Amino acid sequence: THKRQIIGLHLKGYFTSEIARITAHAPQNVDRYLKDFEIVLDFVREGAKIEKICFYTGMSQGLVEEYLGIIRENGLVTYDTPKE
Repeated sequence: THKRQIIGLHLKGYFTSEIARITAHAPQNVDRYLKDFEIVLDFVREGAKIEKICFYTGMSQGLVEEYLGIIRENGLVTYDTPKE
């Protein structure tokens, strides 16, 4: 998905303007993906359950799980987020 590409570029050190140009996305959309990613990452690092992340962010479970997959793929956590 575009999220994976955008977050991957962010993790490599690219700036929003560069990511927007490379991915043909508006900078505000790039920033929204990155903001949501960072929020989910913070919750995961605190050991939060998926339900808590969904409740406090207003994101769907599917969206949170998508971000969790990206987090795991990039080795940013070494444990699974509790589901209950």
